[in-house]
Amino acid sequence: MSEFKIGDEVVAINDCVAHYFKKGEIGIVRGFDGRFIDVLFKKYEEIAPAEEHEIEKIKRKFKVGDPVATYGKNGSVATITEIVNQGYKITYKSGTESMHIWYDGELTKIGGFTMYEDLKQRIEGLDEEDSFKEIDNILTDILIDCDSGYAYSLSLVHYGGNRNVGAYRLYKGIEDKPLKECEFDKATCKIQSLKNILLWLLDHSDIKKDLSGQEFEVEIEGEMHRVKVIRKV
Repeated sequence: MSEFKIGDEVVAINDCVAHYFKKGEIGIVRGFDGRFIDVLFKKYEEIAPAEEHEIEKIKRKFKVGDPVATYGKNGSVATITEIVNQGYKITYKSGTESMHIWYDGELTKIGGFTMYEDLKQRIEGLDEEDSFKEIDNILTDILIDCDSGYAYSLSLVHYGGNRNVGAYRLYKGIEDKPLKECEFDKATCKIQSLKNILLWLLDHSDIKKDLSGQEFEVEIEGEMHRVKVIRKV
């Protein structure tokens, strides 16, 4: 019995001159004819017969519509919009389509989380080794959903020239008074102060407001439950 079934996505693993397909070409199993498998190859949009040893199933990590993060948990949030050969096209949360073809090893699935839960997890996962680019990605994903017409800025202030004593301050527009300030009194507390600022901003963003009506999984007393948000508390 064949390991393939109708609808399977397959890739040619060698060239076949007789049936006009080449190694690496992608197709869909459409039927069976004796020892041959009828494959509709996307490049030619024609069905070609292939033997089992000439093709293999494609085991994809993602499907169209999956929410993903680029380059690990602290990357930019996007959605898979198209499958291209053995890669993917994605569209960022801002609505911008990436021109790059992404592959399994470059993306991390964030399904099962609301946008709020995903961003919260990414913030809480920050550590001293994370780069400003990763922090900027998180800020960008949060601020896309903040009220428009304002620029937000995050500043780091050191007290008395001591680089291990200071505060992170979040400003909105040209206001002199910060929206939020989180102080730290030693180097080990600096990253936690940054997390507190980002978590505060997330909790006061439209992302948190939009939780109403969404469903997601939470752990309660060691068991997973699917809950629906009725209203913001």
